[in-house]
Amino acid sequence: MKNISIGDPVFINKSRVWIPDEVAAIVNCDVVISLIGERPGLAIYKSSSAYLIYRLNKNAVEADRTVISNIHDGGIPPVEAGAYLADLIQDVLKKSERR
Repeated sequence: MKNISIGDPVFINKSRVWIPDEVAAIVNCDVVISLIGERPGLAIYKSSSAYLIYRLNKNAVEADRTVISNIHDGGIPPVEAGAYLADLIQDVLKKSERR
């Protein structure tokens, strides 16, 4: 167990990368992860990406996001991507506690 508390998942149809900014502002959380399926027409249509942002603020830019892309059976297996995200969140939260 990572001892990370989570809120209720939110589904947003036809979302974009920036939508977690709005979600974070509404729920006032430290970390937001957005899972986005790839656009139709790409070579690997079953691929997904996970975008993570920590303590979002109004000055956030794309470089403030961490992304894990190419999540699919022939790329990064979903279970590995999930484990990596859990480790990453745990590390980020631990480091922020030390400040």
